[in-house]
Amino acid sequence: MASKKTIYITDAAEKIIGVHQDSLSGRIGSIIIRYGAITSQDCPALTVNEWLAICDILNNTYTQGDSYPHDIALYLWAEIANADRLEGLGKTWEIDALALSARVQNMSYDKQCAIIEVASRFCAGYDAPGRESNTEQLKAFGAKIS
Repeated sequence: MASKKTIYITDAAEKIIGVHQDSLSGRIGSIIIRYGAITSQDCPALTVNEWLAICDILNNTYTQGDSYPHDIALYLWAEIANADRLEGLGKTWEIDALALSARVQNMSYDKQCAIIEVASRFCAGYDAPGRESNTEQLKAFGAKIS
């Protein structure tokens, strides 16, 4: 069901939306649906602990970029490496954090965005009713598990 919302659109987002004869709501909805399909199809497979480590990092990180150069997805690899160096991320989650950082750095932007999307959904909906495990929750929010 549709609902009425008030939103604020940055100048960068407005350039992407453009001027169309269609309704603004329809245009934004189409962009969101396409973006959702792209991030769903291009979501990389990570281990549960790699997903949880990334969610741990992003849980307290501002993930809303106002333009492409400021998108956290581009710098997620550095966040992973820094969290490992400063907080022992790899040890905490029993992963090779530096190897994960290198893999994320070498991923395409669409895959990096997919990681941010899954982690954002997971953090926003953690402890969602009916999901018994982190694995089930991750999958419900679009994660691919290796």
